[in-house]
Amino acid sequence: MKKPILIHAAWLLVAAGTFAAGRYMMPSASDTVAENEESTQTRLLNSTSNPGRASSAGSTAKGSGASTGANGSYSVAGAISALQNEKDPLKKNLLLAEILMNMTAENAQDVLAMLQEDRGRDSGRQMGLFFQAWGKLDGEAAVTAALAMNEGGDRGGRGGFGGGMYAAAAISAWAKTDQGAAEVWLDSQEDGRDKTMLKMGYVNGLAESDPDAATSYVLAMLDKEGASTEEGGDRRGFDINGRYFDTITRQQLERGLDVAKDWADGLPDGAFKSAALDDIADRMAREDIEGAKEWIAKYADQDFAKDAVGEIAQRMSRDDPKAAVDWVLSLPEASQGRALYSAFNEWTQKDVTAASDFLAQMPASDTKDSAVYGLVRELDGEDPASAAAWAVTIQDEQMRQRSVMEVAGNWYKEDQAAATNFMTQNGVSEDMQKMIISRSARGGGGGPGGRGGREGR
Repeated sequence: MKKPILIHAAWLLVAAGTFAAGRYMMPSASDTVAENEESTQTRLLNSTSNPGRASSAGSTAKGSGASTGANGSYSVAGAISALQNEKDPLKKNLLLAEILMNMTAENAQDVLAMLQEDRGRDSGRQMGLFFQAWGKLDGEAAVTAALAMNEGGDRGGRGGFGGGMYAAAAISAWAKTDQGAAEVWLDSQEDGRDKTMLKMGYVNGLAESDPDAATSYVLAMLDKEGASTEEGGDRRGFDINGRYFDTITRQQLERGLDVAKDWADGLPDGAFKSAALDDIADRMAREDIEGAKEWIAKYADQDFAKDAVGEIAQRMSRDDPKAAVDWVLSLPEASQGRALYSAFNEWTQKDVTAASDFLAQMPASDTKDSAVYGLVRELDGEDPASAAAWAVTIQDEQMRQRSVMEVAGNWYKEDQAAATNFMTQNGVSEDMQKMIISRSARGGGGGPGGRGGREGR
């Protein structure tokens, strides 16, 4: 079962080599050959690959004369020596694929020692692929060796990304070949930064092979750790936990939209369901906007659906912002805020007069505040006086102050007197004015956080 997976890795390497060819055609001093006098090379020269596995490599294994030992059998050390000498990036990737396909659990440690001698510009990527291959052969040994690289201060060489990331790559591969053993080992490790990275790697691997099992694992882990899956509806607030579900959602989408929707329907209500709905709605809005609107409507009275509604509204707004606004206003208020922010931000770009006229007719509400904020953020910088006039109409005090400070900060760079007068008249404290002026002098934006990001409630 391991052989086909490694063959897929070979083709991945070929594709990567083709992409990298333009960048790495010129050799550098870091690509020079290391002396091959270590005892590890001697051991490897005397070792041959599993005959069945070597033959499965087909023309790839036969095509490298440097990888043939004295007795005509495949030599991993010969291939590594050729890899270290090769300057052509495509050939280097073919040689690495050959090494990984012929590597065994018994000689993997020696292959690692040989690869560590090469500190070329591509060594980090090579190490990552090596640990994926080793993780399929002997997961525990691969993960342990990768973590030891961190302890020894080895960050993987030039272009590398460190032992912790290599360990995550190894356990990702291990999860695909022996989920139970990988999970038992992972649970036995002490909490800390390394374990957090290992969990991410484990979930990545499990999600690729069995996204439903990955979902169950993450939910059980969060329940055990006392993390809530029900608080809030904004995916930006749950950091690494959100990344777990982004990873699983991508894999569910690979299985098809219907599969992904059924999976999301079964998730507990709250922040994680919000993340899944958001990603799925984004895909659906690009492929079937009417289907997306129909599907999300069943959740539209829930706060956790507001990001997904926003994705659809944003997509609609690119073609017809007025239609997007009408659709959002037909939904329950719980999911309108972010969607109106996005729709009016887009509408203001296309037709500020029409957007302003529509807003002028809307009754005061939390959702109108979000719509006004979307208009203000688009006007800010282009027409600060108009942006300022709209900013002060926002009813929510927190949002109004944030909007006022952002407008003032950008306006101050164009007209200091007008911006200062605006801040004074609208209750911006002296301390806050000093901060805004200081940020503007340094070339920054408006208030705390500057511009950007998704807004609206």
